[in-house]
Amino acid sequence: MSCTDCEKLEVEMLALSKLSSELNSPTADEKPTGICSKRAFLLQLESEWNTAARSNRSLSLVLIDVDRFTRIDGPHERMINDHVLKQVGSILHDYARDCDFLGRYSNQEFAVILPRTDAPGAVGLAERFRAMIERELRDGAITASLGIATSLVSVVDAHALVIEADRALHHAKASGGNRVSHIQVLEPIQPAVPVNRAVRNSK
Repeated sequence: MSCTDCEKLEVEMLALSKLSSELNSPTADEKPTGICSKRAFLLQLESEWNTAARSNRSLSLVLIDVDRFTRIDGPHERMINDHVLKQVGSILHDYARDCDFLGRYSNQEFAVILPRTDAPGAVGLAERFRAMIERELRDGAITASLGIATSLVSVVDAHALVIEADRALHHAKASGGNRVSHIQVLEPIQPAVPVNRAVRNSK
């Protein structure tokens, strides 16, 4: 192998090493939304939890899930889904406060860390997110459910905060979607009335 070939190989190896570092960076953005990855989000959440604990301040977490996401199908399913996720991410970014931290949590879920924010404040911000998604995406054809948890005595760490927010999110979706639920105030889920029973009762 000539010196020139060695130099080319070294340049290529350096380029691959740099690319690998960027892809594995905890702050790497996640396509297609351009929002930070789940790893970066979890690192930030741990940091914000520690800060809130030291200063004895409230910390809230919002999990956002796009409703009926799998129903967006067709010949261009992936392109449409990616576009929807990008739009949702853009709306959350536009309406979040400067102190908030936005990240991806799963394929169709986003997460927003709300520092120095109590339960009523978190519900108000989450409701704004929900309303803007409903208003700006296909005139309400695309909606989202949001689950919230706020640091309490019973929430012992950042992981527990995520678990509680996820419980609230599942409640919001089970209640019909396109709504905000806080883990501290979960209304009973009303069972669906069977169609045949509803018809008989209307007679």
